[in-house]
Amino acid sequence: MAFAARQKRTDPSQVHVRYLDSPVATQITRMNQYAVPLEWTSAGKIVFYTPQEPAGLWSVSPTGGEPEPLHPIPIGIADSTTVSPDGSAVVFLKRIEDKWSLAISSPPGSPPKPYLPAPFASAERVIRDQPRLKFSPDGKQILFVRNAGGEAGDLEAWLMPYPADVSNPPHKVPNAWNGAFSWMPDNRHVVVSDGPSRFATAGTSSSRNASAPAGWNAGAVTSG
Repeated sequence: MAFAARQKRTDPSQVHVRYLDSPVATQITRMNQYAVPLEWTSAGKIVFYTPQEPAGLWSVSPTGGEPEPLHPIPIGIADSTTVSPDGSAVVFLKRIEDKWSLAISSPPGSPPKPYLPAPFASAERVIRDQPRLKFSPDGKQILFVRNAGGEAGDLEAWLMPYPADVSNPPHKVPNAWNGAFSWMPDNRHVVVSDGPSRFATAGTSSSRNASAPAGWNAGAVTSG
């Protein structure tokens, strides 16, 4: 697994890797600013981000070596950025003149194009809290969660096909939540934060032809 840690309190956090059969972790990056892991690619690379100028995504081998720049991202939207499992695309929130929209850069680093049809109309206020999006393990879906207005009833979750398909627009999934989530290997369920010390599973439809998503139907994984 990859995680961020630091040797001294005054040091910026760096990417570390620890294998399940090893009692110790190995430091992978030695940047002069914070380095935080974001994704693993199917090729075995770790994608991490640096949140300070110059903010951006990087890739590095889990055995170490020189990190390679992958894609520039604005400061503060790393949680609103996702990289496809094969590393061929970056999807992120893009801001132009106080209007927010989802954009795709494929290959990473190329000029971004809008995700169409968009799951929501471009608006000045996308969220109150940090929106989150993440590719499914098979790379065929993106789950996007946002707080559209600041109230609990304004939470939205969108299941978006990838590549974008005009004939199969994003589905709005009911019973959304506000917090971190992670896809499970079946491409149909996610694990979501259900409080400070609890997690729950949530199910959704993985069918591109489904008339509506199945909904979350959360079931507790941990009791807290």
